[in-house]
Amino acid sequence: MDRFILIILVALAIGIFYSYIINKFSNHKILLFIPTIIGTLWFIYIFTLYTPKQVGGFEDLAIVIVAMMVFALMVGNIVSSLLIVYKGRNKD
Repeated sequence: MDRFILIILVALAIGIFYSYIINKFSNHKILLFIPTIIGTLWFIYIFTLYTPKQVGGFEDLAIVIVAMMVFALMVGNIVSSLLIVYKGRNKD
């Protein structure tokens, strides 16, 4: 369980790091939200259209674990991106 929490925290940090790097080297604010858009589309695919081939096995569990990691990355990205955009608006 400790490793899983560490992996979730690393995914969260990757989302924050991505937002920081894109903000540093690009002026396009839409690029900040690309991981969140891709993650949302992936969630829609996985939870509505995807059906596993076999009933048995750990494939469903693996999908849920990956979904948690993607959700952590999306949360890190969206929170840091919104803070960056909000900070940019209040500079004036």
